[in-house]
Amino acid sequence: MAFIPAQAGAFSTSLEMCSPPVFYPAHAPAHFNYGHLYYNVCLQSTANDTRVAANQQARQVLYFNNVQPPNVYPQNYFTYSFSPPYPYHERHQALTSVHLLTASIYQGEVVNERTERRLSGLVNQCETLAQLKEIIIAVKNIGQAPGWNVLLIEKMLKKCIKLGKNDKEINRTEIQVVINLIMSLPSQFITEKGDRLRYSPKTITLFLKACALTQDLERAKQILIDRNGEESLLTSWGISVNIKHINTFILVCVATKEWRFVWEAITNNSLMITLGNHTPNTETCLNLLRLCAKTKHFSEAKWLLFGDKEHESFVSEHNITPKYKVVREFVITCFAAQRALASIDELIDAINQWKIPMKPLIRAYTATLEPDKFDKAISTGLAENVFLPNLGLNDNCLEFNFQTIFANSSKDDIDSLGIPFEFAKLLFEYHVMTRGHNVLQFIADPNWGSHLRLKLAKFSMEKFNKTFVNTLTSPNRFRYLPEDTSSSLNSSNSKNTSS
Repeated sequence: MAFIPAQAGAFSTSLEMCSPPVFYPAHAPAHFNYGHLYYNVCLQSTANDTRVAANQQARQVLYFNNVQPPNVYPQNYFTYSFSPPYPYHERHQALTSVHLLTASIYQGEVVNERTERRLSGLVNQCETLAQLKEIIIAVKNIGQAPGWNVLLIEKMLKKCIKLGKNDKEINRTEIQVVINLIMSLPSQFITEKGDRLRYSPKTITLFLKACALTQDLERAKQILIDRNGEESLLTSWGISVNIKHINTFILVCVATKEWRFVWEAITNNSLMITLGNHTPNTETCLNLLRLCAKTKHFSEAKWLLFGDKEHESFVSEHNITPKYKVVREFVITCFAAQRALASIDELIDAINQWKIPMKPLIRAYTATLEPDKFDKAISTGLAENVFLPNLGLNDNCLEFNFQTIFANSSKDDIDSLGIPFEFAKLLFEYHVMTRGHNVLQFIADPNWGSHLRLKLAKFSMEKFNKTFVNTLTSPNRFRYLPEDTSSSLNSSNSKNTSS
């Protein structure tokens, strides 16, 4: 059967004018465009027919209405199972392609905001990077479009970043391919009102976040920084740099452990000079501390908050009042670099001066920074009602959890990082060596991964010559295995191995 090409401008969005009743969904609205028509025909036929039959029936509808369908369909359809908006199809699985929703814009129909809203909805439904990539390629191949709405591009970027973070098995190269495809889309879009939309500062921030995800420092520099007489993409797009761009760029450096470049840029203000009225903020300080922790630069982390003999601190210079997250990141940096302040009191005084609540995580870290004074830190904490009297031990079971160790610990005080591992080790040792308790079970912090749980069990074996094994009831619960049992298990294992 030959297909009759549609004339430009002859495209109608009214189903009442020409629609074969046999394909018309009983519950569908009276007005919808051919993209929806094509979509609904496939939706009905895929309940019992094959994909090919669905495609043929849909093409017959387009032929009946004098519409040329897309010449090329991808072999790998964009497939997604969901409940359609019409009750008639609620139990059917929809096997569809992005072309089903974009069929109406082939043959010269102007791409408008309605088209983009439909594509935006399809982007929202993506569950894999391959699905998102197929949508982007299909959008890129629609040559009649003058450009795409920056909001759609930003939505694609957000979805790409989300999928990349959620799926740890995705190769960074795959994410970079998708990002390159998004960046190649035209940034100019003419709306129905005649407005022109271009890349916005928010788009740049999303591009930089994607660079942090893929650890692509060179691409981040290309976006943000003019180098060797070449304009950055940000300059060529006519966008002024703001502090969010700087903060996100520092995160790229954290991901790539790029220390020298960003620190020289910060200290000589080569990045800050371009900010104009935008000044560094708490997020800037926080990200710099993350960089210090990742690269184990303790002295620089200390300068950020306290300054040195020659220079005032970074926070004082830029009138930044540190918040809880900043102090938390600083004590993490101290521990990562295995360095402590000359006196813990210096940090405590600063925390009080900044009016930051001494949440459990900060208490745990400050107690850990000086291991030889851990007993004193516990005694002081007990006297000040910071810790619960039993310090997490109940019936010979030691539970490493903020709410079982710290007094008056609310859900807001609980940190997603969990109990610091070094604090857990010192507390374990304190119970066994100082208090003389016989710990027969321990429950690891639920925020710990399997690596830290097993690491604590190994520590107990090396320190106390006690074997703890994981119980079948919970991955976080470990119980003491007496020597007789462990030796018999080892002997049986060796016999099985020899046999």
